[in-house]
Amino acid sequence: MGLIDDIAMKSGCEYVSELKYHPERYRAHEVLSALPVESYNEQEWCEAVAYLVDAEASCEDREACKHRLLEYFS
Repeated sequence: MGLIDDIAMKSGCEYVSELKYHPERYRAHEVLSALPVESYNEQEWCEAVAYLVDAEASCEDREACKHRLLEYFS
């Protein structure tokens, strides 16, 4: 499983798309906060930002991607 799947599963989402379209229903911010940034590669972080936030992210900075996702789930 990848980053997006892990966030969805640990947040209690049945479908990954629920994170994108109804993020307020899940505890994704809490789950994401607890995930070590080094547990996933740059590509997975970039894909998560691209899918969930509908934005491109620099694939060289995992911390920036995580921060962007945390803002999205706030």
